[in-house]
Amino acid sequence: MLASGKVNVLALIGSSKVADHLKKQHPKSHRLRAILGLDAKNAAIVLPDADIELTVKECLLGTLSFNGQRCTALKMLIVHESIAERFLERFTEELAKLKVGMPWEKGVTITPLPGLHRTAYMTEAIEDAKAKGARVVNEGGGDVLHDAVTTRPCVYPVREGMKLYREEQFGPIIPVMPFVERRGRARIRQSLPTTASRSASSGPIPVRSVHWLIRWSTRSAGSTSIASASGGLMSSRLPVARIPPKERCR
Repeated sequence: MLASGKVNVLALIGSSKVADHLKKQHPKSHRLRAILGLDAKNAAIVLPDADIELTVKECLLGTLSFNGQRCTALKMLIVHESIAERFLERFTEELAKLKVGMPWEKGVTITPLPGLHRTAYMTEAIEDAKAKGARVVNEGGGDVLHDAVTTRPCVYPVREGMKLYREEQFGPIIPVMPFVERRGRARIRQSLPTTASRSASSGPIPVRSVHWLIRWSTRSAGSTSIASASGGLMSSRLPVARIPPKERCR
């Protein structure tokens, strides 16, 4: 259809690789109008005053519903360093309760990936993170069953330079990145991070403020969620789905 030149507009949600391939099929690609939603690295930002139990519940649902294979799934959990260990402890406890297996088996949550190439990518992303200083924090996370099922690894701490920091994994891997507010810090990265030739830094990512972090995350994300007791933060670019504390739900 595109090669015919009769298509004026291309609308696509998917990967940048596929978008590039499709646009090149058009005989006059420079005239093709493109409406694209690509490589969404949707983030959840967990603030120090977040309700841990509710946040864990929502993050499990956000990262692993539909096996993590949906465009709106959470692809990165950005957790304040002061509660990172406590969050990970509760998150991995609940993560261990999710059953891995075949779709027709009773109670199964994590199911096979669509092809062996996806399993290979997941394994590659995990090994890349481990080689650059991260670890799989849940026991048995990342094991491959039947050549097609990746056992819901939670990877921490994810840093700049790792595949999981920049690339949309589109599957049951949960990257967790710590952050800390350092107001007045002179060296703050203002541009979108890339994986090119940079080694993993030590310590949590320094940010100017939480508002700056929201703007940074939405530059590559389709949406950003906030876990905060105050519930008063909004993105300057995209709507933010806030996770309210327990007392607000009563």
